Amino acid sequence: MAKGVKWGRPFVFLLLPFLLGGCWSSVEPQDITYVTAIGIDHKDQKFTLHVQVLGFSNIAKQESGALPQSSLIYVAKAVGSTLSDCFNRIYETAQQRIVWGHTSAVVLTEGIMREDKLEEVMDYINRYPEFRYNMWLYGTRGSLEQLFMTSPLFHLSPLHSLLHEPTNAFQQRSLLPSLYLFRFIEQYRDPGTTTLLPILGTSSKTWTAKEANKEGLHEMQRVDGAFIFRAGKLVGSLSTEKLEGIQWVKRKTNRYVIGSHVDGGTMEVALRNPRKSITAVVEGDQVYFDLHLQLRGELNEMSQDIPYESLRARVITRIEQDLRQLYSRGLAMQADLLGFEEALYRQHVRDWKRLGGGDRFLLRQDSLRNIRIDLQFISTGKYQYRSR
Repeated sequence: MAKGVKWGRPFVFLLLPFLLGGCWSSVEPQDITYVTAIGIDHKDQKFTLHVQVLGFSNIAKQESGALPQSSLIYVAKAVGSTLSDCFNRIYETAQQRIVWGHTSAVVLTEGIMREDKLEEVMDYINRYPEFRYNMWLYGTRGSLEQLFMTSPLFHLSPLHSLLHEPTNAFQQRSLLPSLYLFRFIEQYRDPGTTTLLPILGTSSKTWTAKEANKEGLHEMQRVDGAFIFRAGKLVGSLSTEKLEGIQWVKRKTNRYVIGSHVDGGTMEVALRNPRKSITAVVEGDQVYFDLHLQLRGELNEMSQDIPYESLRARVITRIEQDLRQLYSRGLAMQADLLGFEEALYRQHVRDWKRLGGGDRFLLRQDSLRNIRIDLQFISTGKYQYRSR
């Protein structure tokens, strides 16, 4: 009996591999179509879906980040009466399995917001299990196809563009921070919060490329402004020029450069890491706000020698002017661009409810009472500061 068991054991071990689950249904990565961005428009009672697709070599990590030749970008387009219809039409001509889990950006046109289709779009994206919450969300006024076909410099993968990786460029010029999908949903449905959705566009006025004896303008992506939402509704939009001042009240701001003319010369200052403090003061049925900012500055350019305190005063005056102008632009569209209503909610929630916060716009022209700015220069560049 023991001898039979001894000879039977090897045969049992030989049979075990046949009982293990194999990889019979596995698919090689290069045999999958990876969607990296989707764009949605609505016009004439129809949805239009644009899908940006990159090859596996564009997504796989390169040691240098650059590709040996120009990146191949494919954009699919489908039109349907519903979003589900659009996605199914994409499948009709797909030659391989489509994976949506690598989608890192969603772009919505102005038509989606103007025609009150935003809730429908959010419901579909959030409901579909392959889409993640940590996708970048943008608006656009331009062509979705043109936006998706732009590529960075040096044959870098399109995944290194503003559309997919906005944080690197933001560290040098911090005007309007990009927004994750889950952050937009959180702010969009908050009754006391005004939400700014960045508008992404393209520009061919700055960069020129020459390759294979061909020279021409190179189109690049840029932030063109923001769509502004309050209480779940689109209330307006502002260009980047008219958003000046928003950077001083955003926690993520890292660096922003301002300049002005001084006594026939010029000066340029880089301001970093603003820290804001808002105090809400309730007096009966009126609310007032005091804004306190702390900033650090670096002097980049000064063609004329001026006293330190004069330079500091000019910069402070410029910042306060930008903030008050931005506040007035927000009032014109009943939007709280400086975050005052949220401060009132956090500090005096009972008064916020009593005054009708969330249902009624509480700000007036005189609600912004005082602005106090503490500015300290931490560097004057390679030169020692000179003043006459």
